[in-house]
Amino acid sequence: MKICIWCTKIFDLGGTKRVVTLLANELVKEHDVTIMVYQDRFKEDRNMYHMSEDIKVDFIDNNEFVNRHHTPAFCWRYLVRKLNAKYGTFNKPKYNDILADAIFPKKTREKWVKYLNEQDYDIIITTASLSLRLGMLAPELKAKTIGWQHNCYAGYLEVPNVVFWKQECLLQEYLPKLDRYIVLSDYDKRDYKKFLDIDTEVKINPRSFVSERKCDPKSKRFLMATRFVYAKGLDLMMESFEEFCKQDDEWQLDIIGAGDLWNQIIADAKRRHIDDRVNFVGYTNEPEKYYLNSSIFLLPSRWEGWPMVIMEAFEFGLPVIAFHTGAMDLIIDDQKTGFLPEAFDTKKFTEAMLKLAHDEELRREMSRNAIWKSEDFAIQKAVKEWNRLFNRVMGIETFYEKNKEAILECQEKYPLRTSYGEYVKEYPVKDKTILYEAFGGRGMIDSPYAIFQYLLEKEEYQEYTHIWVIDDLEDSRLQIEKYEKYPNVRFVQYKTKEYCKALAVTKYLINNVSFPSYFLKREEQVYLNTWHGTPLKNMGFDIPGSNISQGNTARNLLSADYLVSSGPYMTETAYKKSYKLQNLYEGQILEEGFPRNDKLFENTENSREEMIRKMQSYGVDVDENKKIILYAPTWRGAQYKEPEADLQEVYKLIHKVRQSVDEKEYQVLVKLHQTVYRYLKEQEQEPAEEKVKFIPATMDANEILSVTDVLISDYSSIFFDYLNTGKPVVFYIPDAGSFEEYRGVYASLENLPGPTAATLEEVGEIFKDLSAAVKPYQQKYQETRRKFCPKDDGRACQRITDIVFGKEKEQKQVMSDKTDKVKVLVYAGAFGETNSTKEFESFLEKVDFSRMDVTLIGNGSGRESAEEKLNTLPKEVRVLYWKRSYPATDEEYVCHQMFMDSDSKEVPEMLKDFYSRELRRVLGMSKFDYAVIFTSKKKFFPVLSGKLDVKKVYGAKNWQKVLEIPE
Repeated sequence: MKICIWCTKIFDLGGTKRVVTLLANELVKEHDVTIMVYQDRFKEDRNMYHMSEDIKVDFIDNNEFVNRHHTPAFCWRYLVRKLNAKYGTFNKPKYNDILADAIFPKKTREKWVKYLNEQDYDIIITTASLSLRLGMLAPELKAKTIGWQHNCYAGYLEVPNVVFWKQECLLQEYLPKLDRYIVLSDYDKRDYKKFLDIDTEVKINPRSFVSERKCDPKSKRFLMATRFVYAKGLDLMMESFEEFCKQDDEWQLDIIGAGDLWNQIIADAKRRHIDDRVNFVGYTNEPEKYYLNSSIFLLPSRWEGWPMVIMEAFEFGLPVIAFHTGAMDLIIDDQKTGFLPEAFDTKKFTEAMLKLAHDEELRREMSRNAIWKSEDFAIQKAVKEWNRLFNRVMGIETFYEKNKEAILECQEKYPLRTSYGEYVKEYPVKDKTILYEAFGGRGMIDSPYAIFQYLLEKEEYQEYTHIWVIDDLEDSRLQIEKYEKYPNVRFVQYKTKEYCKALAVTKYLINNVSFPSYFLKREEQVYLNTWHGTPLKNMGFDIPGSNISQGNTARNLLSADYLVSSGPYMTETAYKKSYKLQNLYEGQILEEGFPRNDKLFENTENSREEMIRKMQSYGVDVDENKKIILYAPTWRGAQYKEPEADLQEVYKLIHKVRQSVDEKEYQVLVKLHQTVYRYLKEQEQEPAEEKVKFIPATMDANEILSVTDVLISDYSSIFFDYLNTGKPVVFYIPDAGSFEEYRGVYASLENLPGPTAATLEEVGEIFKDLSAAVKPYQQKYQETRRKFCPKDDGRACQRITDIVFGKEKEQKQVMSDKTDKVKVLVYAGAFGETNSTKEFESFLEKVDFSRMDVTLIGNGSGRESAEEKLNTLPKEVRVLYWKRSYPATDEEYVCHQMFMDSDSKEVPEMLKDFYSRELRRVLGMSKFDYAVIFTSKKKFFPVLSGKLDVKKVYGAKNWQKVLEIPE
């Protein structure tokens, strides 16, 4: 569309100019945009608000439209305006023609109509007082017309000699002639309807930028960014700050901006003897540094529309204190993202300043809330709403308008995945950003934490922003408090919209398990999966019945650019075989050891004391003068999400060990598996007896190992890490026979590098003479360490980050060396169709697995027959189970449902990008030679197969030909 935005000025200070430029910069990406202004051309300064070079600027010489000679008619119009401004003389319906002609003469209107129609615009948008003029022109214009208000109702109609002062009757006649009149809040919409009976539409202003850097909540500086005019309440600010300074002698106030009252306000500060506490900055091109150096934003305005400075403050994490006027309570959540003292009550304003200034924890909480709130004002959301408005006024019935009810229902039903889809589709990936997640946000732990600590200390990574995913902010409070003081460290809560955005737009993604099922790695992102242990017990597809349960994990691994391996054993056992990555994985396996184990090589006396204090701060009853025996069992059960958790057995072990050792020398602590902690919390269970001996899930296990003197474990891979300490390991395995039967293990229990006990009595006997019990295992201990921990030396973080972040040019990665097998992707539906199922079974009987690598897109969870079929397939078949957590936007999701229910075979344009994304989500970076679709019915994956990058796709009628393909 060809769009004109008509305003008085654009290259000047002010919120309206910034908002117009911001919106125009986005609109010009898909429309022809012109900004029409009354300014002289020599004032053009596109750098002021970073105006796009693609935007046209039409500099209007108003003298060409207006006769300024002092004719009797000119003098009459001047008199009418003056009398009306002072007395409201002509603010009556019967005088509308007279007042309209005085404001915008008919001959001038005729010239404007001619000029604007010659430009052939589709839509003309005006700001502020020009909206009334556009309403006068609207009936004669070819273009559709939109007025756009940039202040509150009171700011436009109740302030003497400003905008629409004493022009209510004109507004009632001419604003309805516009196709739309836009206001900033529901309050304005209410007031226009209530007082003038004018219908309006709400469009909130977006934030002007996004910053990965956030303010320092510890800072003792207030900030104002404003114009020095009466409306902004700087005189009220000086009064409040004077009272504040009487009760505080530390905090400073920075004021950015300029204006007519500059000298007056500076003089007022001196008169109040607070000029040494107020920094009058003036105009600056670097406002960011002032936001970052402050911790509270102040806005004492007498009236505001939808102030952009609040969105800016929120984006930097500054809570805001503002008088409760206009639409402030629609932007600021009182006592959550700031305070809203009663309008113009300077004492209340001072009280709010004192409360927030003297409570650092409250500032931190409000800062987090402000950052989350900022997402409501994203420019992408605003542009989408404006484009929908354009389509409506142009009479274009959009997909959204036709299906609004279904789309809103989809948003409500799938809030996270649709938000994620929106962020992936609309938002760019941000350079120099890193997201860390461990065990689904359980805390700052494991290898992601080790990498984070390493990068945070390195000078060359100081410009990077670190984003931590946390599932329970209260559980991780101590860690958050430690790191949130860093301006480049942020925290997002797991499975929230903020988390979805971070996952979608962060450049580097680091996880030790897997991201949610709706996750897909964008081409611009770099995904490092560190995994979380060297396998002893069966994992991946080696677990019985795992073809469905391991689907998301396998998908994550196939999406990763880098997989961390402890060494050749893990690469072969875990990645190539158990997860069947051989031939299919396109990334790089880094046999560099686990980053988390670097901590085990820092075990000095100082680090031990520090770790003991940390455990104590987490509520663990640990004695710094006693040696630590740590019991760290793995999880048991058939389902990872529903582990068996018998705390009574744990208590019995604690008591038995205590009875067998000198309690003046030893103490027993417990570190349960992460999934057991999660399960106990979900079941509202927690250790009661001996609770203080249980180390919280939010504490890093390897930090605990660094101060552990004896480890008691079982099938848990934690003992492999512990071998790096050279200290004793005791194995307590009471269920060896049953565990091996239902789960399976890779190594014989006879080869464990330490004494093994099957009963509590045997555990007691071992600890009665521990040195004698472990002595026969010294050689096996060293052999096991060399086999399973060959790369652990305290420098894994350095080696891995050098590769991932491109510092190491000569990369020493291990590739998942491929064979010459033909890679075939197969889809056979949910095994509910008799014909396609028979054809697939015939394929399995005839295919030569020695020369073909077969991957099946699994489907049909919830149907017993389908699950049984999937879990009894030949082991040579790799199953990528397809969970339909589509990363689609709400509109794409509804469009997809409609398409699948229709008879059409042509994919709608709206779905093409979504279908490409869905293929990347399902297949990761995998590549195939051929595909076979064993159904002719219109189903989702068969439709997707049209996007596959393969040599050929075979169908239900000619699948036999794929068997004839030579290697």
